[in-house]
Amino acid sequence: MYWFTDTVLKELLKKTGWQIDRTVTNTFWTDKRVLGYLMRRLSKIFPSLLGLSFLVLAKNTSKNSSENSKC
Repeated sequence: MYWFTDTVLKELLKKTGWQIDRTVTNTFWTDKRVLGYLMRRLSKIFPSLLGLSFLVLAKNTSKNSSENSKC
């Protein structure tokens, strides 16, 4: 297991020829109605500060790839 921020993840993907299509961030207190709504919004603005985990949909943009695959 490796711990890193969303900035490190973006740079790692960029260096290896992948581009992020979509990112979902899990955060604290999402089961609470008002607080959960606020925390989900804030985690989109400050993912490194409030994100517990990231789910990323990325596509391969390298010219060496024979097809535009998704991971």
